Amino acid sequence: MAESGDARALANPLLLVPKSQRDLFEGNRPRRSAGHDADHDAWLAPFIMSQVNSQNVLRSAAISAERGAPYGPRFAYDEAMKVKRRLVATAVAVGSRVGEGLLASKLGRGLLRRLVPRPGQGPSEEAMAKGWFKTRLIGEAMDGRKARAEVSCQGDAGNKATVLMLCESALALALDRDRLPRGGGLLTPSTAMGQVLADRLRRAGMTLTVGPM
Repeated sequence: MAESGDARALANPLLLVPKSQRDLFEGNRPRRSAGHDADHDAWLAPFIMSQVNSQNVLRSAAISAERGAPYGPRFAYDEAMKVKRRLVATAVAVGSRVGEGLLASKLGRGLLRRLVPRPGQGPSEEAMAKGWFKTRLIGEAMDGRKARAEVSCQGDAGNKATVLMLCESALALALDRDRLPRGGGLLTPSTAMGQVLADRLRRAGMTLTVGPM
């Protein structure tokens, strides 16, 4: 995207939201700096995958609103990486800005190519088995009520958990078609497969929980 000049589009959280609905999600802005969060009691820093994830969450919200099941008025979504200290959060935020600057120049992209793994390279089987991810979410209603959720999985997030999600999605489309939500178009996993996929992921070993705080 940087090579083609489309990197700026990636930073737009409303990129996948139909233009006719964008006024419903105007409050969404990408996280650019470090900050302390009282609900998590932790320092938060920009997360490298948040731009892509936020675009998909907001598209899910837009499709649900079209179906008459909106997530809520003025729905907003923010995603960050939890760290232990303010200094670390600040360093990650600064590093993100530096990375954006490198991607913006041909010389910087050439440098990055020398530093990142080449196609076909990746972690060992042992490293993938020891990997894990945990996403903790807090939702707040307009009346102040809050709920807590968790999505987690044992295994490398990119090379284990993502593959598991893709396989279970394929199985849902192939074997559970009659139980999937109705509707077509460019859908997201939640709007295409909904509870069917969530149940499959739980049976496959992932943790997906939600409850009051």
